[in-house]
Amino acid sequence: MNQYELEILRKRELVKFVVLLIMSIILFTAFVALLVGGNMQLLPFSEEQVFTYGILLFIPFVVTVAWQNHISKSFENLVKANYINEMIANIINVNGKIVWEERDKVVEMLGDQERATKAVLDVNDLAKEIFTNYLTRESKLFSQGESTEDDIFTGDYKGIKLRISETKITIRGSKNSRTTIFRGPLIALKADREFQGHTLIGKSMYKDTRYLQRLNLPMKEFAKRYDVYTDNVDGTSQILTPEFCDFLIRTKNVRLACYRDNVVVAYDARRDMFKLGNLFKSIDDQKQFMKFTQDFNMLLDIIDNLKTTLNI
Repeated sequence: MNQYELEILRKRELVKFVVLLIMSIILFTAFVALLVGGNMQLLPFSEEQVFTYGILLFIPFVVTVAWQNHISKSFENLVKANYINEMIANIINVNGKIVWEERDKVVEMLGDQERATKAVLDVNDLAKEIFTNYLTRESKLFSQGESTEDDIFTGDYKGIKLRISETKITIRGSKNSRTTIFRGPLIALKADREFQGHTLIGKSMYKDTRYLQRLNLPMKEFAKRYDVYTDNVDGTSQILTPEFCDFLIRTKNVRLACYRDNVVVAYDARRDMFKLGNLFKSIDDQKQFMKFTQDFNMLLDIIDNLKTTLNI
């Protein structure tokens, strides 16, 4: 789809979104009024009738809210299918090839709108959740929590095979509530070297430090920002070069694991870094594309620094 067609689609989907929003507000208002009126005995309904009518109002309310999210996410993925891989190619130039995994699925399904919508929304399938949960556990970056993924990028950059996934990790709290402990890109790099032992670098909680010992770091500025755990002191000492430590001091909200031939980086952006396509913004609005380019370049800068300082 070209830019003009996407803009027409955006306006059409925006109308649907607004209509559903109005419907959801009306249904919710009616639901609250029914409950209040029933409790204060202002309505000629029995308790059973109030409960029944409440359910009949609440279910459509939930459906309309879900459909609003459905419309918004579908449009976002259609925009990505049209632009994102070309943008990445321009960013990395001749330094490799990184692709957005969902693009081919979206393009293949575009001929059938119903199937296309289902395809672009089905981004947290079981296989991806299993992979991410396995990766976070194996790397020891997170000792608990359930992972879900949105955007996934795979390929190679300057000779390094990589996988970048927009990841959200939550833990279950009291009364079945969920708390987000991480949201941002999870970067998995395949190094051209073997690391001695398992090194874990990070400051926040929820990492798995079993069978690892904490190192006493002589570098005060680095020690303020990071804790280091390892099962091989000599191997970790080779990693903690002055250049590597300086890089991590400059970089905020990062935790990192080095083991075997793997480097796994969790960058806690606390937001969706790969968002493109907003129903409330014209396709002609270049700020969203500039922001994506800026954020993606920042991740590539992290990879460049790791390639240099870790010799991967």
